[in-house]
Amino acid sequence: MATVSEHAASIVTLAGQADALVEQFRTLMAGLTAEEHALHLEAIKNGPYVAEGIAGRRRLSHYAHQLMVQPAGAPTVAELATKAWSEFLEG
Repeated sequence: MATVSEHAASIVTLAGQADALVEQFRTLMAGLTAEEHALHLEAIKNGPYVAEGIAGRRRLSHYAHQLMVQPAGAPTVAELATKAWSEFLEG
């Protein structure tokens, strides 16, 4: 059986891992948001109707953030992105 000190040390180790994951997640969110913004800017070149259709498919990073507190079974971010952007994906 682990001691209180051992449990405390384990918690500190896990907290460090959590900090690393948070930093990775922040980087990923920034990249996802930047790509959505770039896609939107590119779509504007094709006319307002295209841009309006794309605008409703943005904010996957917010969905990813929400999934962190959702119970298992919700669609993944990749599933949602694939469904939302399927008409633009190649083969």
